[in-house]
Amino acid sequence: MTETNRVVLRAPRYVLGEISMDHTEIKGFAEFVDERQMVPDARMWGWGAVHRTELDTATLAVRAGRRTLQAAGVEPGEVDAVVLCSTAFPAEVGGHGELIASVLHGLELNAVPVTGITLNRCATLLTGLQVAATMVAAGRRRTVLVITADRVADESARMADFALFSDGAASCLVTRQVDGAVESYEWVADAHAQDPASMGRGTEISADLAKAANRQLFAEAGIGVEEIDGLLHNNIFLPIVTMKEVQAGFDQSQLDTSNITRVGHCFAADPLINLVDRQSAGTVRPGGLYLLASSVSGLRMCVLLRADGRRPTHEGVTEVHKSLDADPTTLSWLQTTVREVLQLPESEDVGTRTLRELGASSLQTVGVQYRILQETSVSVEMSELIGSSTVAELAVLVDERRPTAA
Repeated sequence: MTETNRVVLRAPRYVLGEISMDHTEIKGFAEFVDERQMVPDARMWGWGAVHRTELDTATLAVRAGRRTLQAAGVEPGEVDAVVLCSTAFPAEVGGHGELIASVLHGLELNAVPVTGITLNRCATLLTGLQVAATMVAAGRRRTVLVITADRVADESARMADFALFSDGAASCLVTRQVDGAVESYEWVADAHAQDPASMGRGTEISADLAKAANRQLFAEAGIGVEEIDGLLHNNIFLPIVTMKEVQAGFDQSQLDTSNITRVGHCFAADPLINLVDRQSAGTVRPGGLYLLASSVSGLRMCVLLRADGRRPTHEGVTEVHKSLDADPTTLSWLQTTVREVLQLPESEDVGTRTLRELGASSLQTVGVQYRILQETSVSVEMSELIGSSTVAELAVLVDERRPTAA
């Protein structure tokens, strides 16, 4: 990328499936382990939580995209292209148009061009990022919203020989450099290595392909492997990713593997999810180099980013995964309150939906606002109630703002 066409990645965000469950709760998990004669050691493999959704991929995509736009302070009208990534688009061609229409409508975007990226399996997001960066570097687009969204189609597919899958979506903006933009990462270089003969399902990921991609990447960037602050890989089983990346030349201390247990494998979204959480934890070094990487059978994709020289702010980042940790009492009370004020049946699922999605009128929204203030002494702005926060996320907001005892 030349100086005049410098590309940056901005405001990464993500959402996870709203239902968190322990790996032992996955139907058929014990049989899966027995059949593969795996040592039942959760710590060794990185088995932990997985996240399941009852939403469709379009809704997941919209929720992630909204968070990116909000975090970046970018209005929908400023977006001039969307790159939509998924490992499985609708099988019927007619479903493609419906998916695009749902995403554009949900994000309040006009008829901006949408580029769909698939085929590269769990490297699909990094492929989409490269496409977006090329658009911007060539001057064809200024602000590209990149989103990846996937969910397990059948619960029997939640387990694979290399990972436990979670449902989720991740997003970011790819733009020209914007002065003063927070959470901004300069695009340094990208690379891929491919072996078509080994792309079949069931073939192991290759350390040799990672080495080949590294040679290309580091030559373009003019750095050595030791200069990488963090390698943000897909969240596959801990021994697999650790051994392959060490064989590829990385030091184990460079690998960021904490989310293997906490998040699970969210298809192509993992590298971006891991960057968000590192950013949220305050461990992104200003000016540091972070390598987003994905290895699948026969393919290695990677994107090298340099963090902004200023320390990133974390406002609005941690809400992504705090939304899963609402106090059960607060969440239960708020769900009951919303059902009562909106006159919804007790069976109505409200926790995973926004007030707008639940059809709340302006008066009903004011009613919810008043009940929250009356019962908890917490003031929630109207803009927050009618925005993109689900009821579960509003419950987190209420807990965070509760007055503490003197």
